[in-house]
Amino acid sequence: TRHTKRLRVNAVHMAGHYHSGVDDMHRPNILIVDDDAETQTLLRQVLSNEEYDIDTATDGKAALDMVARRAPDLVISDINMPGLDGLGLLGELRARGYDMPVILMTATGRDREHEALRHGAYAFIEKPIDEAQLLPTVTAAITRSLFAYRVEEANRRSQWHLGLEADRLDLTVDPKVRRPPRKD
Repeated sequence: TRHTKRLRVNAVHMAGHYHSGVDDMHRPNILIVDDDAETQTLLRQVLSNEEYDIDTATDGKAALDMVARRAPDLVISDINMPGLDGLGLLGELRARGYDMPVILMTATGRDREHEALRHGAYAFIEKPIDEAQLLPTVTAAITRSLFAYRVEEANRRSQWHLGLEADRLDLTVDPKVRRPPRKD
């Protein structure tokens, strides 16, 4: 828990700005999407102990409705669900402009891992859930999500442009912003 908090706070400080209403008391929100009540309960219990706010949905359509009301910092979704499945949910989230990390999981083996990652999933987790794999993956995804949010906020407030890529952070000056001449 201490490790999770430290990473979350470091991500907030790396971008240098706090958003009103988002401070050290901010508990990142995770949306769990799974038609299996037992998996939902297990994930809710494990992640609530790590100080995350948890919302749940039983299918992709319900998840999209929840995201429209309160965009989470992270979505964890089963791939195999009736109706809109996990890959369909991921595609719909991206089509609607949501860029939060999505972790996909399945009990049917790793054969769908490459497909999930190719469609833009942040990570793939196999069921049954292994806490030793789940917690560091969730921490990294939340940290990236919060850092990306801070980069976006910093870009709105500054003539500097920060770009967050998978492997680097870019900093450029926005040429459209005119600064007053220097007075020597």
